[in-house]
Amino acid sequence: MPHPVADQGTLRLQVYQGELLRASTVAVRDLIGQTVAVIYRGDIENGEVRFDIPTSLASGSYTVSIESEYVRHAIPLVITR
Repeated sequence: MPHPVADQGTLRLQVYQGELLRASTVAVRDLIGQTVAVIYRGDIENGEVRFDIPTSLASGSYTVSIESEYVRHAIPLVITR
């Protein structure tokens, strides 16, 4: 669910099968699927991981996509300023 933030937001995930997230890309995409920001590239390990949402994003609706060879997942993101 949306949580308003004043300056910066953080995406927090709990990873249980990090072996499925080797060579991952975490990106912010607009509603037509264009990548507007790449947050992270690399291996994602087990445990809690945090990614900062770029403060340069304009108000609007986005998705945060997490993709690897084995995983493709999208999380809705709403920015309001």
